[in-house]
Amino acid sequence: MSTTLIKGIVIDYKEYENNDAIVKILTTKKVISFLAKGVRKPLSKNRNSLLLLTIGEYELFLSRLNNSMSKLKKGNIIENFNFLDKKNIYEEFLEIMRYIKILEYSNKEFFDLLEYSLKIAKNNNIFFIKTYILFKILTFLGYKQTADKCIECYSNKNLNDFKIFSGGMTCKIHTQNASYKSIEDLKTFYYLSHSLEIYLKFANVKSNYTIYKEIKEFINENII
Repeated sequence: MSTTLIKGIVIDYKEYENNDAIVKILTTKKVISFLAKGVRKPLSKNRNSLLLLTIGEYELFLSRLNNSMSKLKKGNIIENFNFLDKKNIYEEFLEIMRYIKILEYSNKEFFDLLEYSLKIAKNNNIFFIKTYILFKILTFLGYKQTADKCIECYSNKNLNDFKIFSGGMTCKIHTQNASYKSIEDLKTFYYLSHSLEIYLKFANVKSNYTIYKEIKEFINENII
């Protein structure tokens, strides 16, 4: 059986029977699960390439059947992000992985986003990064958000609210129950539709936390 070489980011690792593990990696197309036999042995050559948050190249025997699992032949480390001296950053990424691993599909843009985020993460930006990635995850879950115009009339005037469950922004005319968000909340939500660099530059700290809570609650209540 031939193998396929795939670049991926390790997003989940679970111990399995004997000395094996079941691993999930994010790729540029989808999330792939595979069986890694013998990797829990102290002398396993593949052991370090399967640490969480490792970017690597994985030589896999890809499964062609729904009731069977792909298997690892060899893993090579490209870069490992263990954040040994930055435990809080590591823990924040573990929470991000909790949501990424429920995905079935991915694309190059999302893969590049996660890879870039791992490289630039610091104490002063990790929480912004977490909100931004969760916002992007919504699209893969079927809940793409509109952050620059009203979802009802497509006007970009008089925007005064957003709801994750509704799909994004609403204008004054189409906002229900007379609810509204602060200007900083609206601006920060708007910047989520731009690049991560723009979001990190302009997002408001308090608004970022407000949006993060709303996205997290939505996913927890409706998806997980």
